[in-house]
Amino acid sequence: MNALIYELHDSPKILPLAKTPQLALVISSVGEGNTPNRIWVDDPDTPRSALVWDTTHCLYFMGDVCGPFREELERTLADEIIPTAARKKIYIFKIHYTPHWEETLPGIFVSFKKRKRQLYAYTAPSVEIKSLPEGFERRKINKEFLESPIKNKLDLVEEIELCWKSVADFLDNGWGFCITHNDEIVCRCTAEYVSQGKCGIGIETGEEYKQLGCATAAASALVDYCLSRGITPHWDSWEDNIPSIKTAQKVGFAKVADFSVYFGSFNLTE
Repeated sequence: MNALIYELHDSPKILPLAKTPQLALVISSVGEGNTPNRIWVDDPDTPRSALVWDTTHCLYFMGDVCGPFREELERTLADEIIPTAARKKIYIFKIHYTPHWEETLPGIFVSFKKRKRQLYAYTAPSVEIKSLPEGFERRKINKEFLESPIKNKLDLVEEIELCWKSVADFLDNGWGFCITHNDEIVCRCTAEYVSQGKCGIGIETGEEYKQLGCATAAASALVDYCLSRGITPHWDSWEDNIPSIKTAQKVGFAKVADFSVYFGSFNLTE
């Protein structure tokens, strides 16, 4: 730590800087300690500028772009983030930002590419739990399920560990459902970015099992679980991912925001 940049831990102090619905969803989870994070700010008491790293592929630039903080931030990127990410074989980052940062980001990154996403929320009081084809089973993700002899279970565990500090933390504070067929996970739907009264949804279906209703069956069960606990579930998708958007709409989600993210690698100088 130096005089112009400070590292915080699981701090809700940065929440006022998350000015968009998507950032608020993520940063609320960071503030409550559910999402893995490292946080750097310009002021430990009243931050005006912040960088949040989820310790894997996502970076969040928020607040003002003041010169001294930006300069120290580049040193932090070079000294802290880049070497740690390289050891994890992470070289391309998904970059989230508040508007003030957009003009300055190209000076920090190269290979810049902008992509549009959409954020959906479920605001109805109830949901219809979708049925499954014969031979498929919907199972809640719990300790018993993770200890059962299910094929491709490691893929689920890896996904949980990307979004949570540990599998144990997920079992204590998260939830999710899998669709199985012949003792194999064919679709998984998990809570991500969990905070008071809201959560994000992560979902993936095996290619050969798409268009069978597995995703809607898993997602509707997770939505029902959320609603029973007074939690508003959210779903985000790339703008051109029509199957994902159609699934969200079929379950009953409604779009609440459009936003953009960048993909980039670091502009390293010797």
